[in-house]
Amino acid sequence: CGGLNGALMALGAVLGRRTHQDSTDRVYAAAKRLVREFEGEFGSRSCQDLLDGCDLGTPQGQAMFREHGFQGRCREFTVRAAEMAGRILAELRR
Repeated sequence: CGGLNGALMALGAVLGRRTHQDSTDRVYAAAKRLVREFEGEFGSRSCQDLLDGCDLGTPQGQAMFREHGFQGRCREFTVRAAEMAGRILAELRR
């Protein structure tokens, strides 16, 4: 899911190492938590699973995406992933 990937990149940008000597423990733990929460809410992190078998890598999948109006569903995934990442970051800053 692109929305989940974007949220993971945000975690990495905020929590990731600044030098090679820095630990990755904090960002890896946050990323695992985000993935676990996302999968817990939506059942998967795979676009194809999340979009009822729609394979976005094919012309048929692109047509299915448009025909079924999956844009709204993708928007929901993106918003929720961002909210989850924001909450995780807020909790880590306390």
